[in-house]
Amino acid sequence: MSYQVHPSLFPHHDGSELYVSNAAPKIGQKVLLKVRVPHLYTFEKSFIRIYEDGEPRSYELVLST
Repeated sequence: MSYQVHPSLFPHHDGSELYVSNAAPKIGQKVLLKVRVPHLYTFEKSFIRIYEDGEPRSYELVLST
């Protein structure tokens, strides 16, 4: 028997304007990224994965206050 977990139980993001403050930032410009996280979900770190100069890179995200 298999169980399906509802997607709303996990963090969610995408590239839409709901989650990204500027879809076409200039070099050096800061961008606010949002992640939808359920109240009961906890984690210590989050990362963004991007392609920089054609190479995959990961950077740790910082919580803004």
